[in-house]
This record gives sequence, C-alpha cells and structure tokens, in this order.
Amino acid sequence: MAPVALTRAYLRDFSLRLWNNVESNGWKDTLTSAVALVDKAKEFRASPSLLTGANLVFSTAKVFARDYKPYWDDYIAELGFVEIVDRRIAGAVVPCLADDARDVIPLSGANGSHAVRLREWPVAWHLAREFRQDAVTGFSASPDEAERVLAYVRERIWQRFGTANVVIHCRPKDAGWKLDIDDTVVAMPSAAATALAEDLRGYSALGVPRSVLLWGPPGTGKSTAVREICHLLGMRYARFRVEQLLDFDPDAFAQLIELLRPEAIVVDDFDRVGFQAQLLETLELFHRKNIRIFFATANDPERLEPALVRPGRFDQIEEFAALGEDAVRNALRLAGCEDAYEDVRDWPIVYVLEFARRYRVVGRERARASLEELSARIAKATRGRGHTLDGPGPVAPVAVPHRSPDDDDDEDDVGAESRDDDGDEAGDDADEDGPPSQS
Repeated sequence: MAPVALTRAYLRDFSLRLWNNVESNGWKDTLTSAVALVDKAKEFRASPSLLTGANLVFSTAKVFARDYKPYWDDYIAELGFVEIVDRRIAGAVVPCLADDARDVIPLSGANGSHAVRLREWPVAWHLAREFRQDAVTGFSASPDEAERVLAYVRERIWQRFGTANVVIHCRPKDAGWKLDIDDTVVAMPSAAATALAEDLRGYSALGVPRSVLLWGPPGTGKSTAVREICHLLGMRYARFRVEQLLDFDPDAFAQLIELLRPEAIVVDDFDRVGFQAQLLETLELFHRKNIRIFFATANDPERLEPALVRPGRFDQIEEFAALGEDAVRNALRLAGCEDAYEDVRDWPIVYVLEFARRYRVVGRERARASLEELSARIAKATRGRGHTLDGPGPVAPVAVPHRSPDDDDDEDDVGAESRDDDGDEAGDDADEDGPPSQS
C-alpha cells in the first residue's frame, strides 16, 4: 500500500502544481511548456547527456513553477517578431499609441520588466524600470507586417499632434528621444516671410527640394519667419536644435526622419556647434530623405565651413534683417501703442515685443522711459548697427521727449501681444529643454 499511497501523493502534488501553473500563466502557456517538456524528454531518452538532461530539468521546472515568466527575447522569438525601430525612437513612438487596446504580459527580469502587446496589430514593446520611470527598451513587430505597422505608427504620430508641428529633443538620462508640440516660437505675418514663401512655392510645385539658411543678428525674427513660411506653404515640419546632433546616433536619427516623413525640417542655431563634420552628414541625410524644404537659422554664417554653405548643401543663403513694417505695427497694435512706431520701426522684433510688453504691463510713461535703455542694448547686441529690410544701418540712441503729466491719456485695457508661451522672443529660437536662447 505504501507505493500506491506514495504514487497518489505524487499525482496530487503534480495536479496541484499544474493547476497553479495554469492559474499563473494560462492554459496556452502551460500547454506550450508541457509540449516542450515532452520534446525534451524524447531528446534525453534518445541521447542521454548532461546537456539534454539539463534541458529536461529546465523544461520540467517551467511546467511546475507557479511564477514562471518568459524573458523579452524569448517572448518575441515565440511570436516571431523582430525589432523594427531603434530603442531611442521607441520611447518617442509608444506615447502616440496610448489609445490602442493592449495586453500587458509580466516578464522575467529585474526592474518590473513587462511586455505590452497591441490586440489589433502585430506589435509589442518592452518596458523596464529605469531612472525611476518606465523606459521603452524594445519595439518589435511581425517582419511581414513591418511596413504596414510603420505606416500606422506614422499616422498615429501625426494624429496625436494634429495640425501642430513637432520638436525633437533628446533626454540624456535614458538616451531616448521625445516628440513634443513645437509651441515655443509662434508664426507672425511679415513681408519678409511672405516674399520668401512665394519664391519657395515655385520650387515646391515642381517637386524640387530646397535648403535655405537664414542668417542675421539675434532677435531679428529668423525663427518666426521660418514658422510663418511653413504656415503659408501648408507644410508640417519637425524641428531640433543643432547642439543635440552629437546626442543623436546618425543611423537612428535617419530612421526617425524616415518614420516621421515631415514636409520640412527646421534646425535652429546652425552655427552654434563646433563639430561641423556631423552637420555635413545631417545635410546629406536630409537630401537623401527627399525633405521638401530644409531651413536653418544662424547668427553668423562666417563660422560655418565653406563645404557647408555651397549649393547642394544650402541652395539659398538669405540675410535676414527684420520682419518688416507690418510685423512691427501688428505687435504694437496688439499692445495699444501704435504711436511708438517711429521710435521702434528699425528694431529687431524681439525688442519691439519687449517694449510692447512693458507698455501693456507698466504703462505708457515707464515704457517710453525705457526706450533709451532698449536702444542701447540693441546697439551693443548688433555692434552698433540696426536692421531694416534694405540692410543694416546705423542706429542712434532714441531721444525720449519730455512729457507733462497732463499729456498722458488714461490707459485702456489691451489684449496681449503676440509672443511665445515662455516669454522668450517671438521672433527667434527658444530651447525647450533649457533657458531661452537669444539667436
């Protein structure tokens, strides 16, 4: 009776462990593990060895282990998936799929490792805890469906941002990239932007790619003009700061541009990076990807190597002195200080906006009292030269007329002037990751 009782105990234990496995991993995984166990047993019987014995023991443990979970590599291998985007891109892509139905599968490994699999698409990605947040460390799909999946991901990215444009920036802690709405600089109608947009419209209509470098002193509105040109041409763009080129792996960056397929690329502060060999690679990449228009802004093109500024790299190099009369008048009108036009007509737009802001907040007298201070700052920033549409010219300090208190009119409430959200110059570049730049 002892052998029979012992056999019953083993069977009871076997059944309990098997049921625990089913509860933990589900019928499908349990049956898969059981089939693998039978296969390993056959291998061991046909060819007994240390290796086949170890495989048999491991397969047995998988069947009876209550908390068994696969590793990420084993999981995607079982699905037949392959990695279709670089891990640095994956972190930027996954948030755009937030509304898709999914299943979460716990995985073996440290840091709360788990897989996320979409129910309606052959897509899965790996999440692990890094730097106190979930980081995407793998994005895989069926190789037969890779192109269709990438097209769907591209569609979902632009659906997320709507008609807005995209800024690409690097997150050094997890070596990943992030996509955000580019709202740090706003578009502003101007004669200079309209004229350049009309020139570029002809090239675009013929399908001829174009690369344009706008250069000029800080604050003249180069970045604002680029945004307005893209708006006039109906093009969505992707923007990044040139300093982050060194943080971008070239192959992965090319993959990201191919995934996004923006109609235009905008790069601010193109003359700011010292390592210019990578700028050449970037320009060649944009030409290979058939970007319709590539824009770059710079304060001083003399800092760029000759190889960077030849036709084929930059087809047009435009000196940008000012946005023009209509932009200045519009900025003043929104703040209710149109009477100051003659005082500020030749100023860079960022200083015009600062004057309008002061006028609206601290009042007419205090704003006008600051004209000399702002004028001196312009002279220092531009080495004593001003900016008009016809080119640079000397700017004399503004003489502020003395007014009696009786001359002041009661100030009315006025609307906010056109400016970017972070208080930086509306006419030029602002860094989404740090202090606003003055380019």
